[in-house]
Amino acid sequence: MKHWPKSQAHPFRVLHIIEWILLGIAVSELPWESLPYLSDLMGSSLAETEPIPFAWFWSLMCLLLLGLLGRRLPIGSAVSKWGYTAVQIGLILVATSLANWQSPFLMPYLVVMIRGYLIFSHRERWVLAALTFGIAISSLAIPLLDIPRLQSAFNEPLPLTTDKVRTISMVIGLYGIVLCGLVSAFVLLLVNALLAERASRQQLTVAHHRLRQYALRIQDQAALQERNRIAREIHDAVGHSLTALRIQLENARLFSHSDTHKTEDHLKVAQQLAAKALSEIRQSVSTLQSDPLQGKSLITVLEQLCLDFQQHMNGEFVYTLDVLRPLPIETSATVYRLLQEAMTNVARHSHADRIKLQVKTESGYLWLILEDNGIGFDPAKNTAGFGLSSMKERTAAMGGHLQFITAPGEGCQLRAQLPLVEVMA
Repeated sequence: MKHWPKSQAHPFRVLHIIEWILLGIAVSELPWESLPYLSDLMGSSLAETEPIPFAWFWSLMCLLLLGLLGRRLPIGSAVSKWGYTAVQIGLILVATSLANWQSPFLMPYLVVMIRGYLIFSHRERWVLAALTFGIAISSLAIPLLDIPRLQSAFNEPLPLTTDKVRTISMVIGLYGIVLCGLVSAFVLLLVNALLAERASRQQLTVAHHRLRQYALRIQDQAALQERNRIAREIHDAVGHSLTALRIQLENARLFSHSDTHKTEDHLKVAQQLAAKALSEIRQSVSTLQSDPLQGKSLITVLEQLCLDFQQHMNGEFVYTLDVLRPLPIETSATVYRLLQEAMTNVARHSHADRIKLQVKTESGYLWLILEDNGIGFDPAKNTAGFGLSSMKERTAAMGGHLQFITAPGEGCQLRAQLPLVEVMA
């Protein structure tokens, strides 16, 4: 079973409209002298020619068919493309030869060039341009051989004759040939620019899709690492608290009958351990939430996070939240996770008594700066347990940068920078 050649719709709507405009202009070059009112205008001189009946109608049908061919452009083999071009040129030649009309159809050749530029490669476009331009020039070959007769006819007084009309049309056609060449070069450059822009847009779309896929992979990896880290923390912190709680309860049971004071002391310690374990479990569950903001603004959740941190720490905590505009959900969630992880690290590992936090938007960036006067650490050593790798991956997925300025015994400064312009685009 034979299949139709592969084709596609016209890729540029503007160029398709221009093609129909050019074909509309070409209608003025049809053999309208066969119409009754034009025959009366030219008088008996029209009898010198014997046009095909309704030549203007058949020429108009050729142009209409030529326009309809532009709805679908071939994208298959070179044979189908050149066959498509040959059919177009054939329609133009048929319309030109009807009724012995000797003025060339220049505008339809431009239509053929435009379509050829869209379906052919760069080298084939120049071949097509030379071919169509040569055919347009050759269509004037017969009128140029009969210049003396046309000149004498043009010098005769009124009435207006068909030869005079043809002479005027031929002169206009000569100028049109030159104009056609210049316009063809311009159209070639225009189509090349449009095709280059379209290719750039396609490449940008592909690059954006790949970048998004990469960001999703990074996000998944960060989520997996964060789950593993939380599992280790639950095992180490909560497991240790629960183990100590069990020991205190066993001691309280042993001294419940012999020493009530020791029993009360053990129960108090057990109560503190239970509260600590519950707090750690709640924090782990909060970290696992897919939407930590839960529909609230970034300022609201950061304010609550800072208040909770301030209540549970022993020391001075100063914070400044200066976010002037609403942020995308992805950016807000990233900032919240970064600050949550950073505060957890400060509370568990820094032993600091002075902490300063600043969150601000400035010059198209969001800055998160957290400083403490704690014991610091060596960035060159393995810090996977602190969740620093997860924080860096979160920042990188948003196109940002994360930096730790620290050394053992000199405190720590965390600086995160997120580009708002790129994220919001």
